[in-house]
Amino acid sequence: MTNIEKTTAEVEDTFRKFDHVIQGKMKSCHEDNYIGDKPNPEHWAEEFERVLYNDDIIEADDTTPETLDDTYLNMELALPRGGEGPELALVVKRLRDKDGLSIGTANNNPILDSRIYEMKYLDGHRAPLAANTIAANMFAPVDDEGHCTLLLKDVVNHRVNGREVKKADGFITSLNGGRRRRETTKGWKILTQ
Repeated sequence: MTNIEKTTAEVEDTFRKFDHVIQGKMKSCHEDNYIGDKPNPEHWAEEFERVLYNDDIIEADDTTPETLDDTYLNMELALPRGGEGPELALVVKRLRDKDGLSIGTANNNPILDSRIYEMKYLDGHRAPLAANTIAANMFAPVDDEGHCTLLLKDVVNHRVNGREVKKADGFITSLNGGRRRRETTKGWKILTQ
């Protein structure tokens, strides 16, 4: 509902009726909770204390949904670091605050997930990283068709297994006579860095 819609007489009347029904139900259930039209502050203080010190009411951290069941742990990612190209890093653990409580909360939407993890790079350097950044880096190299692409620093070595496309078979000729390169890596193995 827009702000303009909220200012119409019809909508204001609907809100007023709704508030009146709620106040009537609350008064009928808790007559002593009100002084005139206003809530009795003593009752709300008692209610606050009852909730605050009730061990049966679980903490928000205890109800945080583990939507990914920490599948981020032990995951390897290629992450940008220090303005250079991507480096491989391993998600080693979820970070906790000084009181031992987990930092951040899980969310069904990975972009809204605020948990913090520790990353360990190949050179031993450790750094914190938010779960939403991990998710973004997981999906960033995937195109609309689900193909994954990573940047390579160097090709260290290569070999073929005999099933590779030979140079003579490297082009496809269509029915109208057009030629295009056969795009495949079938039969090739490459070692990259």
